[in-house]
Amino acid sequence: MFAFPAFAGQPAEVWHCEMADDASEDDVLNGVGDWLDAAKKVPGGESFEIHVMFPAVVNFEGDTDVWILLLADSFEAWGKFWDHYPDSDVGDIEDANATAFVCPDNLLFEAMEPDD
Repeated sequence: MFAFPAFAGQPAEVWHCEMADDASEDDVLNGVGDWLDAAKKVPGGESFEIHVMFPAVVNFEGDTDVWILLLADSFEAWGKFWDHYPDSDVGDIEDANATAFVCPDNLLFEAMEPDD
């Protein structure tokens, strides 16, 4: 699909999520933890890292209550995961989490570090 150069940065996928009115931060953290456990069993997802970010100070319009940052080692691993995603149990966990939070929007970034 895409050919990335050898010096390509790390894929960083950011999900914008909305919490249910009765959901807690623990509900989100537990749900994301369950998702990550399942994702790590899917080819390409073995080295995934996730950061859950709850805003402390906000200058942002919209319905985003929490951001979820998914980091993969490479675009190859990220693509491999999403190729295997339809045959995995990860979607079932997303469905189970939908009572506490949903993440309808996402962005994929190429994260790179500046030269020293």
